[in-house]
Formats: sequence, C-alpha cells, structure tokens
Amino acid sequence: MKQLLLLEMKKNNFKQIVMGGLLTSSILLIYLIMSGVLMEGSYKDYTRYFSNVIAYNKIVFTIFAGLLIIRMFSEEINSKSISILFTYPLSRKRLLVVKVILVISVTMPLMFLSMLFHFIVLAILNLALGFAQGSMNISFFVSYIVASLLHSAFASLAALIPLMCDVKWISSQKTLIGSAVLAIFLYSIKGSSLFGIALILVVLAAGLGILLTRRAIAVVVDMDIM
Repeated sequence: MKQLLLLEMKKNNFKQIVMGGLLTSSILLIYLIMSGVLMEGSYKDYTRYFSNVIAYNKIVFTIFAGLLIIRMFSEEINSKSISILFTYPLSRKRLLVVKVILVISVTMPLMFLSMLFHFIVLAILNLALGFAQGSMNISFFVSYIVASLLHSAFASLAALIPLMCDVKWISSQKTLIGSAVLAIFLYSIKGSSLFGIALILVVLAAGLGILLTRRAIAVVVDMDIM
C-alpha cells in the first residue's frame, strides 16, 4: 500500500500539487486581508471573524479536492491510463482506495495548515488594522486549532462527494459543478461559532462522502476500461 501511494504521488507530481495548494492559500489570504480592511471593525468578536476564515478555507479546498479528483479519476479513465494501474497484482478496489487516500492526505493537511497560517497572519495584522473587535487569549487560540483540525478533517471527507459525479459521468465539468455546490453549502452553514451546527453538518456531509466514495469505487471496479 505504501509503495502504491508513493507511486501515485510521483505520477501525479505531488510537489506541484502541494505548491498549488500553498499558492491557493496565499491568494485566499490576500483576499481575507483586503476584505478585512474594507470591513474594518464590522466583526464584533474574534469568534465570528475566524469562523469566517475557516469557512472560506473550506470553500477553496473543497474545489481544490475536486480538481484532484478529476486529475486522478476521470482524466485517467478517459485516457485509459488507469488501465496501467490495474495491471498491478492487487484488486481494483485496493488500487482505487489508494487514490482516495492520496486526495484526503493532500487536502486535509493543506486545509488545516492554511487555516492555521491565516490565523497567525490575520491575528497579527488585526492588532494594527482592527478587523475584529475584542481581545484574544490562549484559550481562544487553542479552540481555533481544535476547530480547524476538526473542520479540515471532516471537510476533506465531505469533499469526496463529487467523486460519484466524476466516475458516473466521467465529466470534469459536472465534477467541478458538484464541488462548487458543495463548497457553497459548506460556506452557507458557517454560523457564528467555531463549532456548533456548522461542525455537525460537516460531519454529516463527511459521512455522505464516505458512503458515496464506496459506491464510486464500486462503479469503477465494474468498468470495462482495459
């Protein structure tokens, strides 16, 4: 399994993917800074402001995961290059699980690190620019780290939902539309706290993502690709 994962990382240019994720995070940070300056002082407390930061990260990395799904599934199915992978002396199911693990193992850490990076930069800038009102303490910082870890973990699983679109229709457009709709949904449930209903709904979406991923893998297993 480890060797297959390393092979998939090499084949899909893992370094380029990570750099793309870091660039995406940097662009989002610029947007957050600009919007914070324009809406100076409009956030009454840190909780509401940084729950918004988490929500924006979920939007961006849900679509990022959708692009990874397209790259690793529908594009390979269309070009039939996935048939080379199926020549390995392992079951198709196991080979496809490796691809899913790679999507999660890229999306989740990048999303979490992006949330953490944004927090540090924005918290420092807030001292001078006053994006949000109130004072910050260690307790809030710890809560933010825990919330970021939970949201990034479950959101990365929820981001697998469009995989079903990708393998059923073999369409990058429909996969991207699915990712965009999911991203909008995740943002719409952001709420005003770091946890609460937003986290509960993300957990439920993650459960749906796991169920649909199992079904998507079964669809590809039964495909006549060779």
